[in-house]
Amino acid sequence: MFSGKKTATRHRTATIAMAAVLVVALAGYFVSEKVLRTAMLKPIKREKVDFAKVLDWLPPKAKAELEYRARYLDLRQKYDEAQSKEDKLSTAYALACHTRDMDEHNTLMLQFIDNPAYAGMKNLYLPYMRMLHNPKNPKAISIQKYYEFINTLTDPEQIYLAWRDGRDRLGRLGLRDLHIVHAEFLLPLLDKPAETYFFREYAWQFENLRNNARRIAGDIDKRIARQIVRPGEAEYGARMKKAAEKAEQYRQFIQRSWTTYNNLRDYNNILVRRAAFEKTAPEKKLDAAIALLRQDRTPSARRAVVEALRKDPKFRDDPKMATLYALLADDMNFVDEVLHPYLEAAKDPVLVYRTWREVCKRINAVSFSAHRKLDVLLPLMNVPVEKIPFRDYEAVYDLIERCAIFENDRDLVFRVRERLEELKKKPSYYRWNNERKKQEAK
Repeated sequence: MFSGKKTATRHRTATIAMAAVLVVALAGYFVSEKVLRTAMLKPIKREKVDFAKVLDWLPPKAKAELEYRARYLDLRQKYDEAQSKEDKLSTAYALACHTRDMDEHNTLMLQFIDNPAYAGMKNLYLPYMRMLHNPKNPKAISIQKYYEFINTLTDPEQIYLAWRDGRDRLGRLGLRDLHIVHAEFLLPLLDKPAETYFFREYAWQFENLRNNARRIAGDIDKRIARQIVRPGEAEYGARMKKAAEKAEQYRQFIQRSWTTYNNLRDYNNILVRRAAFEKTAPEKKLDAAIALLRQDRTPSARRAVVEALRKDPKFRDDPKMATLYALLADDMNFVDEVLHPYLEAAKDPVLVYRTWREVCKRINAVSFSAHRKLDVLLPLMNVPVEKIPFRDYEAVYDLIERCAIFENDRDLVFRVRERLEELKKKPSYYRWNNERKKQEAK
């Protein structure tokens, strides 16, 4: 028989051997599993995970919460990483619009309000608009404070957006008597001249003001008829009637005036053209100015371009200046001070004729009244017919005749028709020009 000591030794050896075999076996299993998995997956092209499909499997509430949280974390990261003031403003606004936390919303927006570090920045109206007149927000700013901010703006585009988005914001707050709120909000627009509003988008704001003011006045008239009007309401109704009438006048002016841009995009395109014009080489300056004035609708900017060129000795006597002068035929001060004296002093009959034709095109393009057209064109009646070398002036005199008929000026109509008869005896410009070339050749 074996001794107890030898038996214990054999058991210990067997245990160690079994443990070693087990470790080796496990190692071999994992290695073979890895090799097998790699071999199986190697030929397969992995596709990107479509998280939208994964989200579709979730219950609606869980899906919405997950989407909100993912969007929040993304916006928060962008805000935290923003370096410039512009990026800080844009990311803070995006996060404030998304967050459900009112305190966080206020903290994000109030940092920009009345902060000199951000004064004059583009889109600064956004934080003011977000904080505007919300009854559920204890830190909301008043409409009066919003007006004070708008009055600090100088960029026409930013001013318009502040009015438009401010009104839209009030419409999303669930306020009672929203038509009254909107009418009261837009009333200060009537305190400035109609020429101030040179985007046609403003017409919608004045149409909204007109409709709401009419509704308010109509409701008050009904209460007056039923003798249930409250003190002060009759006066308020009368004020709203006047506001409705004035708003309609402004709307019609904006729709019809040649100085208003079709939309913000057109205005921004003109700003780009103005910047490009400033960088134009001197030899191309006049052509660039003509192209700019045919598109630009801002009277002060148009006049500034021509005045700058007129004062430059390099351009003052260039024949192309005549076209620029004609393109300012809509500016009566310029017509009296510059255009008429220039045409009177000009010696080249072809240049004078082409300038008058350009003048006619311009005053027709801006839809002048017959009276204003005559103010521009009448000096041509003082030119002796003997000094008019060809009959092609008939189109200009025909416009004078039509305006005189509209103004019921019989004497002027008679004089124009006499002149038209005289012009029929003259050669056409083509014939006259050929004769002149022959004379010059001799």
